[in-house]
Amino acid sequence: MLKPWPVAVLVAALAACEGGPKVTTPIQPSSQALQPDLPAPEGFVSRENAVNPNPTGAWRVVNQRLEGKDRRIEGAAQFYRETWPKHGWTLEESKGDPRNGPFTLVFSNRSERARLEIRDASRTQVEIRLNVNKKD
Repeated sequence: MLKPWPVAVLVAALAACEGGPKVTTPIQPSSQALQPDLPAPEGFVSRENAVNPNPTGAWRVVNQRLEGKDRRIEGAAQFYRETWPKHGWTLEESKGDPRNGPFTLVFSNRSERARLEIRDASRTQVEIRLNVNKKD
């Protein structure tokens, strides 16, 4: 025979579980800048994002894939050329076809180098691949 207090504990535990099991959903694509100094053009969402900071915090490895419909290759490239210098980045190189892609921009700051490859993913979709790593 069960004593009264274990039954009360069991009832309370079952009542707490009435909502069912906790369900976690995958992270939804984000249009927010995932790193404050690495802004993305408006309308672009992150489809892949991996950030690994160096243990000293002096540099990081960032791999990101963004997709967007609001700008074409040339518009996205213009966004980076205008915006990133305001966040401490200096444009080192730009090459490729800014109208038809792929188009590459290379920026650097004191300890990092960022490479952006901008290309058409479809007739309506532009893809940006961003890689940030330690400066050589």
